[in-house]
Amino acid sequence: MPMRAIPFKAVCLLGMNDGDYPRRSPRADFDLMGLPGMTRPGDRSRRDDDRQLMLEALLSARQVLYVSWSGRSVRNNSEQPPSVLVSQLRDEIDLLWGKDTAQGLTTVHPLQPFSRAYFEAGSGLLTYAKEWRAAQSVSSVGAVSDREALAEKPSRSETTPAKALIDLLPPLESANGVPVITLTQLARFLRKPVGAFFSERLQVYLEAERSELQGEELFGLGGLDLYQLLDHELQHVPAHLRAEQLPAHAARVVGQLRLAGALPLAGVGTLEAQKLTHILQTQLAAALRERAAYPQAAERIVLDQVHPQVCLRDALGGVLAGEAGQLLLSLRANDVADLQPKTPQARPDKLI
Repeated sequence: MPMRAIPFKAVCLLGMNDGDYPRRSPRADFDLMGLPGMTRPGDRSRRDDDRQLMLEALLSARQVLYVSWSGRSVRNNSEQPPSVLVSQLRDEIDLLWGKDTAQGLTTVHPLQPFSRAYFEAGSGLLTYAKEWRAAQSVSSVGAVSDREALAEKPSRSETTPAKALIDLLPPLESANGVPVITLTQLARFLRKPVGAFFSERLQVYLEAERSELQGEELFGLGGLDLYQLLDHELQHVPAHLRAEQLPAHAARVVGQLRLAGALPLAGVGTLEAQKLTHILQTQLAAALRERAAYPQAAERIVLDQVHPQVCLRDALGGVLAGEAGQLLLSLRANDVADLQPKTPQARPDKLI
């Protein structure tokens, strides 16, 4: 809102594109004050307020006024004009200090942050993204054309899974010059390498897949909905659950889901409840059979496996112990292998 200007040494105005600023305020159909001839002195106007804000930002800047806008289209690289207020400011600068003065104060940046112009001497551009330096480096012995450089591909011996993991995941620490990673990082990399690169290197966290809100009545469970329900219940199984308690536990869990509205209504909901109860009892019965031979809780197991290029270091909790040795029981709602193709493939992130 205008009339709240505070002086600052530097004021930055970002996104001053044509059409974005001054902001537009579409009139609602029931707003009779917006009809022609109905405005009175003192009525608020979004465009007039934004023009006043621009003036106050200009007066508040004591040393530096930084204005930026998208000067080129990301689709066809065509030139895009700035906001009409910025154009008026540039015209006023030319009138007061001479023609093309505003053009001399303008810096045109490339469309991509990895442009070669950022690394060429005398370009007047500066970047702090050092990761693009290696991509733009040229051999000092002989110049290599861009087409030849793009055509070169690393051999199979150079691109190993361990090397790809090192390139994607920043190590938590270093042991004798070898990067150290955890089981969580390794599982995330095996499941979705591109997502691991975005989150670990670029600090960009992509949203997980979520079901859309139901716009119509639910008539069945399947896909992501069924997986989310099963996974949530399998992660909250009581530690001291016994085999004779399984039917009552499954019935109680499914009953709570029906009361919460997670299952369909009427007869369809009864069928889905029976299906879900059967799946829960089957999985929990198998888990209890596996756990019967390992009645005691073991100490935390420290993992320290060294590879020539990477070191896996972590600690495992929740390990069970018995006469047959040690067991780590993990309940999951999804498959541990892809059985659809002709040659089934195990899911490495589930079998770690």
